[in-house]
Amino acid sequence: MGIQETFMEDDTKWTGDEYTWFFSSSIPTEDKEYRKKTTCGQRKRDAMEHRGFENHGVAVMIRNKILKSVQDIKPLGSRLMEVWINGTIPLQIIKAYSTTAVATDDEKDTFYENLQNNMSGNGFSDTIILGDMNTKLLHQKEGEENIMAK
Repeated sequence: MGIQETFMEDDTKWTGDEYTWFFSSSIPTEDKEYRKKTTCGQRKRDAMEHRGFENHGVAVMIRNKILKSVQDIKPLGSRLMEVWINGTIPLQIIKAYSTTAVATDDEKDTFYENLQNNMSGNGFSDTIILGDMNTKLLHQKEGEENIMAK
C-alpha cells in the first residue's frame, strides 16, 4: 500500500507485527540543536515557509511475510520512492505523490522528470506506479471506465 502526506521528518522505517512501513521525506536532520529547540509542528511550518523545501512525505507499507523478497527500498525525497521486489516476476514499485495545480511549472517539470528517470532502464520486467497524481480527467475514452473512476 502506498501513502502520501505523511509529514515524516526522516527517511525511516517502522516495524509492526504484520507490516513494515518505509517513509521517504526531505526534512534535513543534521541540525541537532534546531531539533532540540523546536517542536515537530514548528519544524513543519518552517519547512513550508521555504519554497522548494517540501515536507509532504510518501511511504509504502509492506507485509512482513514478503519482506525477504524486497531487494531494495530507495527514498527519493518527499514525493517519490522506489521499492524493488525480487519474486517470480521482478517488480519495481514507485510511490508517487504529484505536485498540485498551484505548483510552478518548474516544480511540475522536475517531478515528472524524476518520475521518468526512475522508470527508465530499471532492468525489471514490470513497473507499478502507486500514487496520487493530482490529476482530473476531463474526458474518458472508451474502455477507461474500468481504469479510472468517474
